[in-house]
Amino acid sequence: MVINQIVLGLSFNFLGSCVLVLVALFGKWHQVHPQNNWRKRCWWMGWRPFYKNTKTLKWHIKWNRKVIIDGFIPPKHLWNSIGLLLIATGFFLQLLNAIK
Repeated sequence: MVINQIVLGLSFNFLGSCVLVLVALFGKWHQVHPQNNWRKRCWWMGWRPFYKNTKTLKWHIKWNRKVIIDGFIPPKHLWNSIGLLLIATGFFLQLLNAIK
């Protein structure tokens, strides 16, 4: 049980570090809408290969389709927080093992 917590904690740390490195290398750019200062909304280009045609209401596939996406949290910040959460979980598992 103790070895499993150590290995699980180290694997979470490794996975979180890999996520942070990949986001630093390939993170998407984003910009903030300038007209709204009270509620900040960001926009970025995203890959959406599947879409529904509004006239025929059928699903289509176009592999190189890029659209503009609006949102509160840009994907770069979202993946950074996921990586940090993985590292914190791994640290917490290793800390639990050290207390026992």
